[in-house]
Amino acid sequence: MKEQKQLPKTIKFGDCELDVPSGVVIDGGRSTRLDPKSVDVAIYLAEHCDQLVTHDQLLEAVWPNKFVTESQLSKRITEIRQALGDNQKPHRYIETLPKRGYRLVCQCEIVEAIAESIQTFESNTGLMLGEIDQAHSTPWTAVLSFMGVVAGVIVIALGYFVYTNSAIETTELDELQVAAVVADKSIAVLLFDNLAPDRSEQWYANGVAEDIRTSLARLPELRVSSRSSSLKFRGENLGIREIAMRLDVAYVLEVSVRKDGDRLRITAKLIRAADDYTMWADSYDDSTEAIFDVEKDVAESIAATLGVYLDDERRDRMIQIGTRNVAAYEAYLRGVDTHTKAFRNDGILTMWDANEFFERAKELDPDFAAPILMHHDAFVHVVSQGNGIPRLSGDKNPMLLPAAALELALADLDLAKEKAINPSLRLVAEFNREYFSPTWYQMPRLIARLRELMNSNQWSWSGHSWVEEILQVMGEHELSREWAEERLRADPLDIGALRMLVDVEFMTGNFIAVQDMISRGRVAGLGPIPGIIQEIGIAQIQGNREEAIRLEEELMDIFSGTPNFAFNEALLAAFQGDYAKADQWGIETEVSLGGSRPGIYLLRIYHETGNWERHRALVEKIDAWPAGAVMFSEYILQFGYSLPFDLADAPKFAAQLQQAGIDLDAFSVLPRLSTMGNQ
Repeated sequence: MKEQKQLPKTIKFGDCELDVPSGVVIDGGRSTRLDPKSVDVAIYLAEHCDQLVTHDQLLEAVWPNKFVTESQLSKRITEIRQALGDNQKPHRYIETLPKRGYRLVCQCEIVEAIAESIQTFESNTGLMLGEIDQAHSTPWTAVLSFMGVVAGVIVIALGYFVYTNSAIETTELDELQVAAVVADKSIAVLLFDNLAPDRSEQWYANGVAEDIRTSLARLPELRVSSRSSSLKFRGENLGIREIAMRLDVAYVLEVSVRKDGDRLRITAKLIRAADDYTMWADSYDDSTEAIFDVEKDVAESIAATLGVYLDDERRDRMIQIGTRNVAAYEAYLRGVDTHTKAFRNDGILTMWDANEFFERAKELDPDFAAPILMHHDAFVHVVSQGNGIPRLSGDKNPMLLPAAALELALADLDLAKEKAINPSLRLVAEFNREYFSPTWYQMPRLIARLRELMNSNQWSWSGHSWVEEILQVMGEHELSREWAEERLRADPLDIGALRMLVDVEFMTGNFIAVQDMISRGRVAGLGPIPGIIQEIGIAQIQGNREEAIRLEEELMDIFSGTPNFAFNEALLAAFQGDYAKADQWGIETEVSLGGSRPGIYLLRIYHETGNWERHRALVEKIDAWPAGAVMFSEYILQFGYSLPFDLADAPKFAAQLQQAGIDLDAFSVLPRLSTMGNQ
């Protein structure tokens, strides 16, 4: 059982008063209800009035054992300030100490519950507690009356203590109930298993649910959980309340899909998690030709039920599927499903299988931009991985040279940019196109455009792209952090956003934050691999050989039996000082690759062994490779905030960085990642 703590009854902040049980702040004639977590923050600040309270102290006190970013804390501070009328600087109530924490600087008085009960008792009876001894001279009727008052006060006090102790004992579900009362417009879209007779058509149900989710996510008033987080609960025997609590949402939209030939049945139900109340429900029986109208009706009905105003412009922005051709839409959904499985190395499925579906969608609707954008991905993997990526046999997928594959990829991206009606999709096409181009002059303009879309709540892309990598290599760490924190605000279980934050803090050299985020992220399901890789990098930068070796051995256990094992075995040998063994593996690997592609990961081996001759030769080979800058970018991300090679050996890449507006002197922060290698 948790340690019980008595909540105060009220807290007076200067001229304002917070009623703790209700969470209402009274400021003159104005009243504002605070989020439960904001109340907890206010209580903690009041208990430490005139003291510096660090970010970590508040995070641990208010969100113990949970992964929460500082943006959530900042949001609560802002809400408290608004309720107190403390919006202008210098702040009269809560002072911000940059990069340190906060301090309550106003007069503060905490009124405890027991004190209020005693005061009420004294005023009602006219007796002080010390006068109880005089009761023997009082008539029995007065004594009985007095005892009745005492009993009443005890009942009231006990009732309040039960309430406050219950509030302290509350689970996150209880907090969710309160959040629902104050109209928290957060929602998760849960797809029940495909109900179609043909169970192989799960892809269709997935696509329908994702399109509804994406439409809702385009409305800034709604906070919508990601698809990946919602999928975690498919097949689990969990109630709506528990699922909502884990996803930190107030509402759940249940969707079931049954597709039988050209017939379609979709059932949707919006549930308020606090009390399992069905806010809205409907069923749709129609032909598959009506799918777009059904998706639109469901999304608009949810928005209306939650009180979100929709004019024609907002409807158009919300519903941007990109095609009205049902067959093209279905082919695209099949392609996305196949691409996802191929990306996860699911059996014999490949990106070339996915491209067949994307090509079919393009044939059926030449103006459908989404499949055109997705079609480029197989080609850029040829550029970055050579002809070693899995493919089907036969003439339909001939072997491609990297230069030819790059040409096809750029053509796809140009066409996707031309056809896109969704501003996020168009920007992704432009970003990807520039990333794989020989020049990077457009990078500053594209980054500025991304800021515009984010500021106007039009940035809603969650599909596959290279935008995350581009921002980090361009040094746009604050923008990356803002994007990641916004994703986490919408969905605390967004693993991709957690990884983004870990990468950002690592790239900026904030290792304390990296370690803290890794430990919190693992609790939230981040997984061991990204965390260990970053921890190895930190150990290397700090020259901690023993820790790097320990972590590398742990990583090898994870990769046991996979192609990554051999590389990590060579890297471990370098950490342990067996440079000859590590070099030999690198040389043998180069021979086996031949001219198919440069082994970008071999740079890591030669860097640690100090084999600068092979390291330099490999840098020059990558620089001459089609889209070699992309390979260098991936390599830099692995090294964190250092440039692990001399830019003089990579003139093409250096020129691209300058074209993107990057100061090369500032970019070369550290000439060497590790002090452990062979000097």
